[in-house]
Amino acid sequence: MVVNVAPCWAVRTAGLPLEVVDGRAYDRCIELLGELDHHLVEVHRAGDELADLLHHAVNRLAGKSDLTGPVLRLRRDAHSGRVPSRSVEKFLFRIREVLTHQERESLDCWMAHLDNLAAARRSYELSVEAAVETTHRARVEALKRPEILRGIAIASPTLCLALLDGDTPHTRPAKRRRLERSVALYMGRISRKTSPFSTLTTVITQSADGTAQALPDSIIEVAPALRQTLLETLAMYEACPDVVLRGPTISMSSPNAQACARVLLPIRSCYDNFFYAEDTAFDVPRELDVLVSEEIPHTVGEWLHILDRDRWSLAELIAEGLLVPQPPLGGLKEIVTEPAGCEHTSGAALRSILDAESSVADPRPDVRAVGLLQLRERAAEFVAAREGVAPSWMRTAPLVHETCVTDPELVPLIPQGSLRQAMTDVAKIIQPTVARSTFYDAVIEAFQALSGSAGRLPLVEFVTSCVSSPLMTSITNQTMWRDFQRAEWSRAHGVDEAIRCDGLGTLAPATFTAFLQPIGDRSDSWSMAVLNRVNQGPGGLLVRWGELQGCAHHLTTHYTPWLQTLHPDARIAALTTGDSWAGVQKIPDYVVPRLLWPTHALSSGRHEADISATDLDVVLDSETATLQVVLRATGQPVALPYLGVIPQHLLRGAGKILHALTDPWVYDFRLGLEAMDTRLEPQQPIEMVPREMAGAVVVRRCSWRVHTHTMPLVGGRATPDAATLLAEYHRWRSHHRIPRRVYVKTGEQVAGNLRRNKPLFVDLADPSGLDLLLKLAHEVTWVSIEEALPDDDAWWPIGSHAPRCMEITATMALGSGNRR
Repeated sequence: MVVNVAPCWAVRTAGLPLEVVDGRAYDRCIELLGELDHHLVEVHRAGDELADLLHHAVNRLAGKSDLTGPVLRLRRDAHSGRVPSRSVEKFLFRIREVLTHQERESLDCWMAHLDNLAAARRSYELSVEAAVETTHRARVEALKRPEILRGIAIASPTLCLALLDGDTPHTRPAKRRRLERSVALYMGRISRKTSPFSTLTTVITQSADGTAQALPDSIIEVAPALRQTLLETLAMYEACPDVVLRGPTISMSSPNAQACARVLLPIRSCYDNFFYAEDTAFDVPRELDVLVSEEIPHTVGEWLHILDRDRWSLAELIAEGLLVPQPPLGGLKEIVTEPAGCEHTSGAALRSILDAESSVADPRPDVRAVGLLQLRERAAEFVAAREGVAPSWMRTAPLVHETCVTDPELVPLIPQGSLRQAMTDVAKIIQPTVARSTFYDAVIEAFQALSGSAGRLPLVEFVTSCVSSPLMTSITNQTMWRDFQRAEWSRAHGVDEAIRCDGLGTLAPATFTAFLQPIGDRSDSWSMAVLNRVNQGPGGLLVRWGELQGCAHHLTTHYTPWLQTLHPDARIAALTTGDSWAGVQKIPDYVVPRLLWPTHALSSGRHEADISATDLDVVLDSETATLQVVLRATGQPVALPYLGVIPQHLLRGAGKILHALTDPWVYDFRLGLEAMDTRLEPQQPIEMVPREMAGAVVVRRCSWRVHTHTMPLVGGRATPDAATLLAEYHRWRSHHRIPRRVYVKTGEQVAGNLRRNKPLFVDLADPSGLDLLLKLAHEVTWVSIEEALPDDDAWWPIGSHAPRCMEITATMALGSGNRR
């Protein structure tokens, strides 16, 4: 097996160094807790000894003294290790007089240990109280760094404003505790999570030539879904004659006699605050044949004239997706500033939305935070005032995303030898699980049924036929798709090894992107790496950063030629889905040519190297039982590598079929994702799953599966104080040998499948982090607790700079070295 690692990779770096969140203030608390536990043991030892002696005293005094009852109660207090009750305390002087010398000495010893325990407990509680305050203040100061606060203003504008307001003597304890939880949550996110977002986690690309240029580079974007929704609302409900609408592109003739054509219409949604788009087939009624005969877009006013309909009938066509607003090059601002644009009330409302957009781009955190809150509120009010209700995602989904380039001084050049070895180790565990999907086999069967003996069909017509087929709709059901994958894992054989590893024509070899965190004390090599995740595909999460000027050079110089080597005899037309609705799907036009699909309105415009899907055919290679995509005019093969960010198994409709035509492979996607199969609840109260290695790569961290009802303080009504939280969880984790710093993962059943939630970093010696854990544990029945590798003393060094959490995303293709 030959592992072909792309000569360009991305490095994602945490916005804050690890030393900011090391929690050293709690080290002294742990020491004092150890002393407290020692005194507790001594109290119980001395109490048991006293209880044994008092047993004889009770028998001696029985029926002879009124002190029998108080001595018996004192014995019970001694046995349970608690301070003598008031009913006993008032008799202590008299009790001493009736005790023997040995019994009095034992009583004095026990009382002394009780005093020592009380003093130790008071020292411990004061230490925890001081540590909570010290840690919180230090974290607030770290979060209030201007560059960090700029990112928090977008991620959580309410937290940003709360940090700027600061604490006051009148702040309620409950509110203060919520703020401490939020601060701890964001400190964990900024210092440990490596998903690029604004200044919280930055990104940069590297190659053998070095690190990307140190440009003061950042990109801030408003969600395309928001702008598209506002544009559609304008076109449907307002007299905006300058809004341009395009009709659907004919995909094929319709078998329905009442229809003039069959077309693909975009179906857009927002699920779990993530934007998706897929295509559905629709038969256009003959009375609307003008919609498909008009090949160029028209303004609202022109369509009203062409269709000879009123504005409300036009609104119905827009709602059905038969007419789609075209975003103007200048955005909504171009419409608002047009003299003949929107009527006065809409123009004023839109201008207020655009003002809020401008505020979000302001570098001042307070202006940003207020601007984002206003943008969300004003946009929802604008839509609700016209449609009656605004989409729910307008209140919850991220409406703004910023990407910032990393300071190159914080990113040492990744040693290529270590990276290649780590990728090879990962490839060795992936390759045996790779197989051709049964979904691709179903696509071939559908093609054979549609094409007959010709063995050739126009690409758009073929995909449209598949999308409109009830059989294909059933096959693309997500649950069945996952079943197919699991079936393939158990039988990764039966496909020609060379085809599977090297691809064939427009079929790509199996490609993957690995997310690695290096471990070691030398900057020129690693001793070990941790695998966080494996994504299938040729590098969508790398191409995404092509809009950053500092990264574009590496992509065009190194990545694009590498992608071409996967299809040496074919042209490249990169596939994405719904980039005018989901911003993460956008492919920069200067990195690689793109496929122009009928329902995709490329957000960055058309490039001369892009290839239209209407110019392509699909042909069946009977010798290899594969489908090949070719240019109709010349017969030249055209590969369609998927370079979107949405995982392939979540693609639906036309996007899933197009993806399968170039990348028909499936593999065990659980690799590197979980330290367990989270479809199965733990059979015991707590189960430990050992760490797993592949060469020098940790492919699964050591983890503990825990039923939450067995965790300390879960289920109680009262909110425990910080000292109690720390003490209970320190004893619990010490008993089960769980490390101090962990990632906590949960899962929930959705439509019969388990949806994994994002991991939560928790320091089990930090009461604020434990507060987060306790809140989470109340909401689920069980959790997975993973060791937080790399540990704090094992992070890869960054020269003279303090260590930061760093993750490398590198792409590879599996090969045998004998491509046909």
